Amino acid sequence: MKDLIYVTGNKDKFQDGTFQMKKYGYTCIQKKADIQELQDTDGEAIARFKADQAYKLFNKPLIVNDTTWMIPALNNFPGVFMKYTNDCFTPYDWLRLMDGVVDRRVIIREILVYKDKDYEKVFFKDEIGEFLYESTGIDGQPSDKVVSFSNDKISVALARDNGVISTSKNQEESGYDLLGEWLQRIEPASTRNIA
Repeated sequence: MKDLIYVTGNKDKFQDGTFQMKKYGYTCIQKKADIQELQDTDGEAIARFKADQAYKLFNKPLIVNDTTWMIPALNNFPGVFMKYTNDCFTPYDWLRLMDGVVDRRVIIREILVYKDKDYEKVFFKDEIGEFLYESTGIDGQPSDKVVSFSNDKISVALARDNGVISTSKNQEESGYDLLGEWLQRIEPASTRNIA
C-alpha cells in the first residue's frame, strides 16, 4: 500500500476516501491544515487553491476534496457555501426551506484534487439526490438527515447510523474511482506497492 495524504478535517469525507482508495492500493493518512479558504464562488478554484496551499505545507502527494451543493429549485443555492449553511441550519430549517417545493433534487458536485511534485489533476463527479420530507438519523451534518442519494430514500445520516459508508445510487464509479484509475495509469507498476 502507498500512503496518500488526505487533507481534511471532515471525518465522513476521510472515511469515504479511505474506503474508496484502498481498492487502488492507497492508504489515506488524514492531515488537518489551517489553510485560509479562497473567497470565491467557483468550487474548482477553491479546491485547487486548497491543494496548492496544502502541498506547500506537506510537500507530499495529497488529495483535497471540496463539495458544491446545487439545489435547482433554489437557483443552485447554497453552492460552495454548504459548510457555512450547515453550521447555521438545523434539519428542520432545511425542511422548512423545501416546504412546498416540487423539484426536490439536490446535485452534489464532488471536486477532488490530486497534487504532487509533477501533477495537479482535478476530478469531478456529480451525484443527484433528493430532499426528504422528514428528518431521520443521528450521524452527520443537518443536511445529511434530510437528503437521500439511495434508491430506497434513506437519509445519509440514517444509512451511516446503520454502518453504510456510501449511499450513492451510482455505486460503480465515484470521484475516488476516477482518481484511482488515473493514478494506476500514470504510475509504473513497479512503483506501486499494492497489497
